[in-house]
Amino acid sequence: MFDVIPRLWRKHALMTLVVRGHGIPRPEDVAGVITKEHVADSVAESVRIYPA
Repeated sequence: MFDVIPRLWRKHALMTLVVRGHGIPRPEDVAGVITKEHVADSVAESVRIYPA
């Protein structure tokens, strides 16, 4: 995630594909998608764990 989040923001992207392996990815290499919403939900969940 520490590699993905800065790239999302730098590219002004709404989502990114997660692929397996190296080189030129093929459709069968797609493992999933990470969206800005996923990142926001993860941050919100971590805040909930440590209430003030």
